Amino acid sequence: MDDNPSSSSSSAGRLRTLLPGPTREGDSPRPPPKLNIPKRISVKTACQACRQRKAKCNGQRPRCSGCITAGRECHYASNPYEAEAAAMKRKHDELKERIADHESLYSSLKTREPQETDEILRRIRAGKDVKGVTEDLQGGNLATPTSQKQANPLLRNNSDNTSNSATTSGSASSPTFSVARMNLSLPLQQTRARLTALNDQPGSLFEEAWREPQRRASDDSTSIDLQGHILPLSRWTKVMQDDKFLSHLLLLSWTWDTSCDRIIDRNIFEDDLKNLDPTTSGASSELRFCSPFLVNAILAISCLYTTNPITFGIPDELSTRGQVFAQEAIRCLKQEDTRPSLPVTQGLALMYVYESALGDGETALEFHSLMQSRYMALRLDDVYRSTDTAIAGSRQRAEAHALSWIQWGFYVWDWKPMHGLCRRLVIKKPTRAKTWQEENSPLNRTENPQCWWFSYPVSVAPQRSMKREIFEAECNFTEITEQVLEFLVPLEQGVSPSQNTGNAVELYSKIMEWKFSLPEELRAENAVLPAAILLQ
Repeated sequence: MDDNPSSSSSSAGRLRTLLPGPTREGDSPRPPPKLNIPKRISVKTACQACRQRKAKCNGQRPRCSGCITAGRECHYASNPYEAEAAAMKRKHDELKERIADHESLYSSLKTREPQETDEILRRIRAGKDVKGVTEDLQGGNLATPTSQKQANPLLRNNSDNTSNSATTSGSASSPTFSVARMNLSLPLQQTRARLTALNDQPGSLFEEAWREPQRRASDDSTSIDLQGHILPLSRWTKVMQDDKFLSHLLLLSWTWDTSCDRIIDRNIFEDDLKNLDPTTSGASSELRFCSPFLVNAILAISCLYTTNPITFGIPDELSTRGQVFAQEAIRCLKQEDTRPSLPVTQGLALMYVYESALGDGETALEFHSLMQSRYMALRLDDVYRSTDTAIAGSRQRAEAHALSWIQWGFYVWDWKPMHGLCRRLVIKKPTRAKTWQEENSPLNRTENPQCWWFSYPVSVAPQRSMKREIFEAECNFTEITEQVLEFLVPLEQGVSPSQNTGNAVELYSKIMEWKFSLPEELRAENAVLPAAILLQ
């Protein structure tokens, strides 16, 4: 206790008297509203300008909002650890997505109908990636061969469509081909209407030379008579009646096409073209080297080497040249493709070239796959023909030489698309002898047109075609290419190319040896002929 009461009372008198508090009766004022202030977003990395100014940065890239407002440059400091982590996360997400697509594709192949699985495999072989195929499956854009059968000109007319198909090419026996993709869906009356050839308007200055009969002599008095080269081609096509113009197109193909020429024997083709009846198919055991489908396919290919507007499917559209012949070839194919046929196989190869040049890549691959299937069904190695004059007549000897040229020609022709697709060769090396190498072969006779080459229609002065030497070089190179593809595309139990460097060096040495073993006329520095230039 305080012993001094006077001191206590005096201090209490100096304090202000407390006033009574406000009454709580009546309406009390509402509390102030709470402001919903957004929570600040945590930014791990701010830009350099915001760091220096110690300002807030929203971390947007390539420029944050502060730098955009202030109109200054925006830079971020790169952290290697952060970049590595982001890259790993991105790769992880990509792998998860790819695994999901592959699992979805595997499930579809396991559960879908056979027609749908064939369509899925066809799209994969055509080069479409897994993600694209999966999106088509999810979007319902998978058109099956069954639904397209009525509009499919590559399907045979009978139910034996798959009986002669090659198992090595998967579902080649049931391709899904659409004429609309070729832009060849012309009205029937327009397709069958005959065109009138405007010989007075060739459309190209370089093509004017063919209109007048010319005769030129080579250094050893071998003459080329173009006037006698007019062939009855109009009997084999419904597109055009002018044999002179059609023969002009055919001669363009013989002159400038150095790939399709390998799978056609010109001599026996032209003999059959002149002597056979195009309305009959002949006996099953009879070998024929000409058909309406093959003739129209050759004429379509020939249009690649002309700018004459008469060959255009659509006026002034250069990319439609040869379209009418290709459409006619499709019509003939549906009639002829009822049994194994050499002209059908040859024509399919030509249609692959035509579609690759002026059409759709997927359709071209379908032609190529069907060609391989029909070729394997022919079994040409089992077709015996002799060149012995003692036991064989002139026709059999001509067929023997033609089959040798054609078989080795298919072997050479097929390596280019298979190399581009990085697949092993389906058409294997023939067992038939190379009769075109023999000195008494028709190819080596000076009266044979194939013995000579001239740059028609620019010039008709002939020179040696070197066809036998060029073809031999192509065959040797194809054998090396077959080994290279078997090395690059090993079997499941095979050795990986990266682990077999010794074989790679050996194959490279073979290619170099082949290159330096070429005759002088076929080497790059001396090559003049188109086929010799393409060897390089």
